[in-house]
Amino acid sequence: MGYTPLIVVLAIIAIFISIIIVIWNVPKGNNSNPNLVGGIHLIKPKTLENASSKLKVDNDLIQYALEKINEDRTRFNLPPVVISHNQAAQAQALDLLKTKNLHASHWATNGMKPYMEYSMYGGTGYVEQNVAVRGYDNVTIDKCNQGAVRCTKINQYRTIDNEQRNMIYNDSKCCQNGHRDNILDNHHTHVSIGIASDSYYVAYVQNFENNYIHFNEPFIDDKDERRVQISGQLLSPVINDISLYGLDIYYDETPSYIQYEKHKDDKSYEFGKLIGFVFSPMDFNEWFEYLRSKIYSAMGISLSYYSPLPADKWYIDNKSVDIKFDISPVLKKEGVYTVVLYLQDREKNLFPAMSYSIFVNRVYY
Repeated sequence: MGYTPLIVVLAIIAIFISIIIVIWNVPKGNNSNPNLVGGIHLIKPKTLENASSKLKVDNDLIQYALEKINEDRTRFNLPPVVISHNQAAQAQALDLLKTKNLHASHWATNGMKPYMEYSMYGGTGYVEQNVAVRGYDNVTIDKCNQGAVRCTKINQYRTIDNEQRNMIYNDSKCCQNGHRDNILDNHHTHVSIGIASDSYYVAYVQNFENNYIHFNEPFIDDKDERRVQISGQLLSPVINDISLYGLDIYYDETPSYIQYEKHKDDKSYEFGKLIGFVFSPMDFNEWFEYLRSKIYSAMGISLSYYSPLPADKWYIDNKSVDIKFDISPVLKKEGVYTVVLYLQDREKNLFPAMSYSIFVNRVYY
């Protein structure tokens, strides 16, 4: 009788193993788009554009904008942010200057959101964007040049002063204090700034960044592009104050000009659809959820809109993090898959520490 509990446990384990074997051998149907056939191809963001090329910037103007940002953070007893040289903010400013969009779009004309372009230009942390524009649209500027109407020329420094003041003290009606909260976020460590202008238009972009990890390996395994690896050293002074909370995966449609036209006047943006999360291989509760989802999936029943993914490796201490996992189970169609790592501070506040956007298409035969 003393061996009965052990036998029951072994029997349950055997049943689970059998179910897993059956599930793994269930023929996989076509994905939602029957025209997408062949193997998955992951495109590393930096290969989409020459991210090493330097966009022209006015360093004096950038430094002035940084000082204004840090003056406000100091006024609210927050540590200053350090300048980042990621080029995504400047690319967005130049894009706005080209279109003369007066709605301060977060979407670039190529359809990309800020976190996508941030990855494309080599960003390895997390980014959250503020945008402000002042001036006239292209139609009005044409009339100015023809002498049909009179336009006042734009002063860049005055625009930075005014927009910084508006975002801190006059943001509730416009944007529910979203700009203000972003500037005064205690978890931000850096900011990359983009400013582009002509005589009648100024675009001012603030890309606030959370940089808490110095990564020492590429995010996509060079030997197996299905595997994502998040490996590096935690940066001081936060190493004793934070813990790993979770790792989520979000999906966006393939960026395009159509996406830009659809969202160019939106006042805010967010990650796409949550489609999966990664869990530690030592977490029994998550394994149970994972097995349950597999069983129901094999029966044609969907329990949720996101998939749990077991990590191949899951390690973190107060000095480093090392997580590896197979992302291919959630790659159902072309688009952008963004991996977001969340940390937790000593007050149990959650904040994103990195986002990495992977662009996916399929090989056609």
